[in-house]
Amino acid sequence: MYSRTPFALSRDVLWMIARLTSATSDHEKRAWARLIGLAFDSAESAQVDAILTACDTEPALAKVFEWLTRPVEFGSPEATQMKETYLENQKWQNRERRRPLLDPPPAERITNLLDQCESGNCAAWWQLNMEMTLKPDSTHYGAELESDLTTLPGWQSADDTTKHRIIEGAKKFLVDQDPEPSKWLGSNTFFSRRSLDTGRSVAFERSTGVCWSAR
Repeated sequence: MYSRTPFALSRDVLWMIARLTSATSDHEKRAWARLIGLAFDSAESAQVDAILTACDTEPALAKVFEWLTRPVEFGSPEATQMKETYLENQKWQNRERRRPLLDPPPAERITNLLDQCESGNCAAWWQLNMEMTLKPDSTHYGAELESDLTTLPGWQSADDTTKHRIIEGAKKFLVDQDPEPSKWLGSNTFFSRRSLDTGRSVAFERSTGVCWSAR
């Protein structure tokens, strides 16, 4: 499951404004300003308000959004460029809005894999970790090396019952599985799948504040 996605999404505009304002170099600020310009959705009043406020103190952003902060003569080259930029932005935003939802959705995938884990298939734990990186409209899996499962979309959107089942699945994997260090220590393999999942389970134990292992 993979497809090409835009670098900047409309839903990230407020986050990108915060990154721009915290940036320490002009080069970085200009880069964030360009990305914000691509992702900006003028139909979102919260974005418009945030842009206008930030333009007062951020020259790089003010330059990108000159068309929003000062009058532009109709038919001028600047107006033509504004139209082209607007149409390009609309193209990306329409692609985002039309993005199909996953079938089955991540919540169902997680439930099915939890069923497998609870049936004794501990190997399903690593696939569960991957499914937890998905959002309903994801086009590809997220960061496989993320050690804190509580930061993943699957955890954050789960109800209390599902979170409890995930914790129990991690517990069973951690207690039952052997990371097999003899097969990868001293070799050119940085880690095995099992060792990665064991380390992630230990980190998950710490982040949830639940102590299960006897190790």
